[in-house]
Amino acid sequence: MEKAGVRMFNWAGERRSFADFDDQLLDIRIPDGTPGSVGDIIDKCAAGDDKTKVTMIVEVGMNAKTAKRLIGAIAAHNKNVPLALFLYGDFVEQNANLVKNWSETFDIGLRAGRHVTNEYWLLQNKNILRMDIVSALRKFENIGLSPAYIFPSDVNDDVMEITKKRDLRIINSTYTFPPNRGKLLTVDSYFKYRDVERTPKALKLINDALEKNGGILSLDADFPDSYMISAFLLDYLFESSSHKISSLRDCLS
Repeated sequence: MEKAGVRMFNWAGERRSFADFDDQLLDIRIPDGTPGSVGDIIDKCAAGDDKTKVTMIVEVGMNAKTAKRLIGAIAAHNKNVPLALFLYGDFVEQNANLVKNWSETFDIGLRAGRHVTNEYWLLQNKNILRMDIVSALRKFENIGLSPAYIFPSDVNDDVMEITKKRDLRIINSTYTFPPNRGKLLTVDSYFKYRDVERTPKALKLINDALEKNGGILSLDADFPDSYMISAFLLDYLFESSSHKISSLRDCLS
Protein backbone atom coordinates (compact mmCIF):
# COMPACT_ATOMS: atom_id res chain seq x y z
CA MET A 1 0.00 0.00 0.00
CA GLU A 2 2.88 2.35 0.77
CA LYS A 3 4.26 1.73 -2.72
CA ALA A 4 0.86 2.71 -4.08
CA GLY A 5 1.11 6.04 -2.25
CA VAL A 6 -1.15 5.19 0.68
CA ARG A 7 0.20 6.66 3.90
CA MET A 8 0.36 4.03 6.63
CA PHE A 9 0.08 4.65 10.36
CA ASN A 10 0.97 2.41 13.28
CA TRP A 11 -2.06 2.48 15.54
CA ALA A 12 -2.68 0.27 18.57
CA GLY A 13 -5.87 1.36 20.27
CA GLU A 14 -5.60 -0.80 23.38
CA ARG A 15 -2.18 0.75 24.08
CA ARG A 16 -3.26 4.29 23.12
CA SER A 17 -0.38 4.28 20.65
CA PHE A 18 -1.13 6.47 17.62
CA ALA A 19 1.72 7.31 15.27
CA ASP A 20 0.28 10.69 14.23
CA PHE A 21 -0.94 11.74 17.69
CA ASP A 22 1.44 14.67 18.10
CA ASP A 23 1.16 15.69 14.45
CA GLN A 24 -2.57 16.22 14.89
CA LEU A 25 -2.84 17.39 18.50
CA LEU A 26 0.35 19.27 19.36
CA ASP A 27 -1.04 22.81 19.35
CA ILE A 28 0.77 25.04 21.85
CA ARG A 29 -1.13 28.22 22.73
CA ILE A 30 0.84 29.37 25.75
CA PRO A 31 2.24 32.90 25.30
CA ASP A 32 5.98 33.49 25.25
CA GLY A 33 7.25 34.94 28.48
CA THR A 34 4.86 32.99 30.70
CA PRO A 35 6.51 32.80 34.15
CA GLY A 36 7.98 29.48 35.26
CA SER A 37 10.51 27.16 33.71
CA VAL A 38 9.49 24.29 31.44
CA GLY A 39 11.06 20.95 32.28
CA ASP A 40 11.40 21.58 36.03
CA ILE A 41 9.19 20.83 39.03
CA ILE A 42 8.36 24.18 40.59
CA ASP A 43 7.63 23.90 44.31
CA LYS A 44 8.67 27.29 45.65
CA CYS A 45 8.44 30.97 44.85
CA ALA A 46 11.23 33.03 43.38
CA ALA A 47 13.08 35.21 45.86
CA GLY A 48 11.43 38.57 46.51
CA ASP A 49 13.20 41.90 46.90
CA ASP A 50 12.36 42.35 50.55
CA LYS A 51 9.75 39.77 51.59
CA THR A 52 9.29 36.06 51.09
CA LYS A 53 6.31 35.22 48.90
CA VAL A 54 3.37 32.89 49.48
CA THR A 55 0.91 31.96 46.77
CA MET A 56 -2.27 29.97 47.31
CA ILE A 57 -3.63 27.32 45.00
CA VAL A 58 -6.70 25.11 45.28
CA GLU A 59 -6.73 21.51 44.09
CA VAL A 60 -10.29 21.11 42.84
CA GLY A 61 -11.60 17.55 42.79
CA MET A 62 -14.82 16.37 41.12
CA ASN A 63 -17.14 17.79 43.80
CA ALA A 64 -18.35 21.15 42.51
CA LYS A 65 -20.30 21.87 45.71
CA THR A 66 -17.29 21.72 48.03
CA ALA A 67 -15.12 23.57 45.51
CA LYS A 68 -17.60 26.44 45.19
CA ARG A 69 -17.89 26.65 48.96
CA LEU A 70 -14.12 26.92 49.53
CA ILE A 71 -13.39 29.20 46.57
CA GLY A 72 -16.35 31.42 47.47
CA ALA A 73 -15.07 31.80 51.03
CA ILE A 74 -11.61 32.81 49.79
CA ALA A 75 -13.05 35.19 47.19
CA ALA A 76 -15.16 36.89 49.87
CA HIS A 77 -12.09 37.93 51.87
CA ASN A 78 -11.53 41.69 51.85
CA LYS A 79 -7.96 41.42 50.54
CA ASN A 80 -8.86 40.10 47.05
CA VAL A 81 -6.75 36.99 47.42
CA PRO A 82 -4.76 36.10 44.28
CA LEU A 83 -5.64 32.45 43.76
CA ALA A 84 -4.89 29.73 41.22
CA LEU A 85 -7.27 26.82 40.68
CA PHE A 86 -6.19 23.45 39.31
CA LEU A 87 -8.96 21.39 37.70
CA TYR A 88 -9.55 18.04 36.04
CA GLY A 89 -10.62 18.07 32.41
CA ASP A 90 -13.76 16.14 33.36
CA PHE A 91 -14.67 18.84 35.90
CA VAL A 92 -14.25 21.53 33.24
CA GLU A 93 -16.47 19.59 30.84
CA GLN A 94 -19.19 19.11 33.46
CA ASN A 95 -19.03 22.64 34.89
CA ALA A 96 -18.11 24.80 31.91
CA ASN A 97 -19.98 27.95 32.94
CA LEU A 98 -18.67 27.79 36.50
CA VAL A 99 -15.08 27.43 35.28
CA LYS A 100 -15.45 30.29 32.80
CA ASN A 101 -16.73 32.49 35.64
CA TRP A 102 -13.80 31.47 37.83
CA SER A 103 -11.35 32.25 35.03
CA GLU A 104 -12.43 35.89 35.06
CA THR A 105 -10.97 36.24 38.57
CA PHE A 106 -8.46 33.43 39.11
CA ASP A 107 -5.62 31.76 37.26
CA ILE A 108 -6.71 28.35 35.98
CA GLY A 109 -4.44 25.34 35.62
CA LEU A 110 -4.99 21.63 35.02
CA ARG A 111 -4.49 18.56 37.16
CA ALA A 112 -5.21 15.77 34.68
CA GLY A 113 -8.01 14.55 32.45
CA ARG A 114 -9.81 12.69 35.19
CA HIS A 115 -9.34 11.70 38.80
CA VAL A 116 -7.08 8.70 39.33
CA THR A 117 -6.04 7.65 42.84
CA ASN A 118 -2.60 9.12 43.49
CA GLU A 119 -0.74 5.87 43.86
CA TYR A 120 -2.01 4.63 40.48
CA TRP A 121 -1.39 7.79 38.45
CA LEU A 122 2.20 6.94 37.49
CA LEU A 123 1.45 3.25 36.95
CA GLN A 124 -0.37 4.06 33.71
CA ASN A 125 1.65 3.62 30.56
CA LYS A 126 3.08 6.68 28.82
CA ASN A 127 0.54 6.74 26.00
CA ILE A 128 -2.39 6.68 28.43
CA LEU A 129 -0.81 9.51 30.44
CA ARG A 130 -0.32 11.48 27.23
CA MET A 131 -3.91 10.97 26.11
CA ASP A 132 -5.18 11.94 29.57
CA ILE A 133 -3.27 15.23 29.62
CA VAL A 134 -4.10 16.12 26.02
CA SER A 135 -7.76 15.28 26.58
CA ALA A 136 -7.78 17.70 29.52
CA LEU A 137 -6.16 20.43 27.43
CA ARG A 138 -8.84 20.02 24.76
CA LYS A 139 -11.61 20.35 27.31
CA PHE A 140 -10.06 23.59 28.57
CA GLU A 141 -9.68 24.86 25.01
CA ASN A 142 -13.33 24.09 24.29
CA ILE A 143 -14.28 26.88 26.72
CA GLY A 144 -11.58 29.26 25.54
CA LEU A 145 -8.85 28.54 28.12
CA SER A 146 -5.21 27.59 27.47
CA PRO A 147 -3.67 26.63 30.82
CA ALA A 148 0.09 27.08 31.17
CA TYR A 149 0.42 25.22 34.48
CA ILE A 150 -0.20 21.62 35.51
CA PHE A 151 -0.41 20.20 39.03
CA PRO A 152 -0.15 16.42 38.55
CA SER A 153 -0.50 14.07 41.49
CA ASP A 154 3.05 12.86 40.86
CA VAL A 155 5.80 13.18 38.27
CA ASN A 156 8.09 10.74 36.49
CA ASP A 157 10.15 10.92 33.28
CA ASP A 158 7.06 10.20 31.15
CA VAL A 159 5.04 13.02 32.69
CA MET A 160 8.03 15.33 32.39
CA GLU A 161 8.42 14.54 28.68
CA ILE A 162 4.69 14.88 27.89
CA THR A 163 4.35 18.22 29.67
CA LYS A 164 7.62 19.63 28.36
CA LYS A 165 6.59 18.91 24.79
CA ARG A 166 3.43 20.95 25.39
CA ASP A 167 5.21 23.83 27.13
CA LEU A 168 3.38 23.16 30.41
CA ARG A 169 4.98 24.29 33.68
CA ILE A 170 4.79 21.62 36.39
CA ILE A 171 3.69 22.99 39.75
CA ASN A 172 4.09 21.20 43.05
CA SER A 173 3.30 22.61 46.47
CA THR A 174 5.70 23.63 49.18
CA TYR A 175 2.97 22.45 51.52
CA THR A 176 -0.41 20.84 50.89
CA PHE A 177 -3.25 20.84 53.38
CA PRO A 178 -4.04 18.16 54.29
CA PRO A 179 -0.49 16.87 53.86
CA ASN A 180 -0.11 13.95 51.45
CA ARG A 181 3.56 13.30 52.05
CA GLY A 182 5.90 13.49 55.01
CA LYS A 183 4.15 13.82 58.36
CA LEU A 184 0.48 12.95 57.79
CA LEU A 185 -2.53 13.77 59.93
CA THR A 186 -3.54 11.01 62.33
CA VAL A 187 -6.41 10.42 64.73
CA ASP A 188 -4.23 11.22 67.74
CA SER A 189 -2.54 14.26 66.23
CA TYR A 190 -5.58 15.82 64.56
CA PHE A 191 -8.87 14.08 63.86
CA LYS A 192 -9.95 13.30 67.42
CA TYR A 193 -10.16 17.01 68.21
CA ARG A 194 -13.13 19.37 67.86
CA ASP A 195 -13.32 21.92 65.05
CA VAL A 196 -12.21 24.73 67.35
CA GLU A 197 -9.12 22.70 68.29
CA ARG A 198 -8.28 21.38 64.82
CA THR A 199 -8.18 24.86 63.30
CA PRO A 200 -5.13 26.12 65.26
CA LYS A 201 -3.44 22.77 64.70
CA ALA A 202 -3.88 23.15 60.94
CA LEU A 203 -2.63 26.75 61.01
CA LYS A 204 0.47 25.73 62.97
CA LEU A 205 1.30 23.05 60.41
CA ILE A 206 1.01 25.60 57.61
CA ASN A 207 2.99 28.22 59.50
CA ASP A 208 5.79 25.77 60.29
CA ALA A 209 6.05 24.78 56.63
CA LEU A 210 6.06 28.32 55.22
CA GLU A 211 7.42 30.50 58.01
CA LYS A 212 11.05 30.64 56.89
CA ASN A 213 10.93 30.78 53.08
CA GLY A 214 7.26 31.10 52.07
CA GLY A 215 6.27 29.09 49.00
CA ILE A 216 3.28 27.50 47.31
CA LEU A 217 0.41 26.58 49.63
CA SER A 218 -2.16 24.16 48.29
CA LEU A 219 -5.59 23.48 49.74
CA ASP A 220 -7.50 20.32 48.81
CA ALA A 221 -11.06 21.41 48.04
CA ASP A 222 -12.45 17.93 48.78
CA PHE A 223 -11.17 17.99 52.37
CA PRO A 224 -13.83 19.60 54.60
CA ASP A 225 -11.33 21.28 56.91
CA SER A 226 -9.89 23.32 54.03
CA TYR A 227 -13.11 25.34 54.14
CA MET A 228 -13.21 25.32 57.93
CA ILE A 229 -9.80 26.95 58.29
CA SER A 230 -9.95 29.23 55.23
CA ALA A 231 -11.02 32.50 56.90
CA PHE A 232 -8.57 32.04 59.78
CA LEU A 233 -5.81 31.10 57.33
CA LEU A 234 -6.31 34.25 55.27
CA ASP A 235 -6.31 36.44 58.37
CA TYR A 236 -3.06 34.81 59.45
CA LEU A 237 -1.41 35.23 56.03
CA PHE A 238 -2.41 38.87 55.58
CA GLU A 239 -2.36 40.14 59.15
CA SER A 240 0.18 38.09 61.07
CA SER A 241 2.70 36.62 58.65
CA SER A 242 5.60 38.58 57.15
CA HIS A 243 5.05 37.15 53.66
CA LYS A 244 3.93 38.93 50.53
CA ILE A 245 0.78 37.15 49.30
CA SER A 246 1.29 36.82 45.56
CA SER A 247 -0.39 35.44 42.49
CA LEU A 248 1.11 32.26 41.09
CA ARG A 249 2.65 34.18 38.19
CA ASP A 250 4.18 36.76 40.52
CA CYS A 251 5.43 33.95 42.76
CA LEU A 252 7.34 32.46 39.84
CA SER A 253 8.71 35.75 38.49
